Amino acid sequence: MDDFGYINARVRAKKEKLLKRGDIEEMILSPDFGRFVESLQKTDYGKDIERGELNLEKVIRGINTNFTRAVNEVIGFSSGRPRELLYILLSRFLVANIRAIIRGKMRALPSEDIEMAIFPILELDEPKLKALISKEDPSEVLELLISFRISLPFIISSKLMRKVREKDIEFVENYLEKSYFEWAESRLKRGNGNTEFIKYMVNSWADLKNIIGVCLYLKYNVSPLGKIELLPIGFLSESQRKSLLKAQNLKEVSEILSGTKYRELSKLIVEENLLGFEKRFEEVLSLWAIKGFIRDPLSISIPLAFIIAKYNEVVNLRIIAYGKYHGLEPHEIRKEVLFL
Repeated sequence: MDDFGYINARVRAKKEKLLKRGDIEEMILSPDFGRFVESLQKTDYGKDIERGELNLEKVIRGINTNFTRAVNEVIGFSSGRPRELLYILLSRFLVANIRAIIRGKMRALPSEDIEMAIFPILELDEPKLKALISKEDPSEVLELLISFRISLPFIISSKLMRKVREKDIEFVENYLEKSYFEWAESRLKRGNGNTEFIKYMVNSWADLKNIIGVCLYLKYNVSPLGKIELLPIGFLSESQRKSLLKAQNLKEVSEILSGTKYRELSKLIVEENLLGFEKRFEEVLSLWAIKGFIRDPLSISIPLAFIIAKYNEVVNLRIIAYGKYHGLEPHEIRKEVLFL
């Protein structure tokens, strides 16, 4: 039997270290970057950020390190099926890291910019990620990744390698995303209610990718039919996915979604507010996940809630850090922060 009692007791102790809304609000109102860092150092993040540190990159790295340690600790004291389920969830971040590195190399971004966009997690720890980022060519990133001999939720095929050499970023990103969802789906076919919690997250992410993928073509008056391959999973039915591909404009997408669980969000698509749709989608999904703190105390819902809450906290802190460093007003920062 999976020892959720032990796992969730440990997670609840870690939950107490999560920042409260008042803490976030205080940081938003900090008069400058230095005062923001001072506030941050009074929290659990203080152990990862040196006192008096005013370098934005080092502050972001400290925030990332705190997230990595917290999540890896949860994985560390989990075992059996709970560990496997959390691994499936967190592998989404692992794929996002690899995608960010390859995209950064294709666009010749500075290593510092790439580093600040990723979270060391699971087998891809900080030393391995730094080694990947140090490579000049994106194909060298994949070659080094192969040499690590670690488990990945995708296959580094000859076609993937060729497309990376050709710098076909659209193919590469779609390949990595599709591979992750197929890998996750195959591991979520068996199980009980705990599996359903993780499957809910994966299906929601798949729907978001499909909807946004279609909308990005239609926004520029390009039919998505024949241009994009939708993921064959999610809460949207096969017929609804086919209808999305045949849509001629964003209004038709909104009409299709009005008959689904996403009907409340569909009006944002008519307004061509795709960023607003994506943000609201993530907010609704995160709120659902965080309700796990008050669900069955002997289920995967509690560590799931902690991971999503911690991720949201870290994203908020990064937004505040960038905003304070560049002198944005509190109201400008606040509208980007997601309060859950």
